[in-house]
This record gives sequence, C-alpha cells and structure tokens, in this order.
Amino acid sequence: MSENRHTIRNLDPELITQARIHVLQTGRATLGELVSEAVAMLIDYETQDDDDAN
Repeated sequence: MSENRHTIRNLDPELITQARIHVLQTGRATLGELVSEAVAMLIDYETQDDDDAN
C-alpha cells in the first residue's frame, strides 16, 4: 500500500475514539486502514443502489 498521507478534517472526535478502539479490537494495522475500508464499503454500497436502478 502507498505511504501517502492525507488529512481529513471535521471528523467527530467520539467517532474517531470509537474507530481507534475498533482498530485495536479487530487487529487492523492502522486507523487509516479502517477508514479506507469503510470508505470503499460506502462507495460500493451507494453505487450498487445506482446499478440496481438501471
């Protein structure tokens, strides 16, 4: 995976805390890995709705 670093602003601090706990509980390597997976899942979910409509 690439080592590009990005900043995401205005995230809910409580959500970040929950995400960090989840990373530790699930053995993921980083918070970034969790965020990347979550964004990919959301995009897949939302674009599947578009695909189903066609």
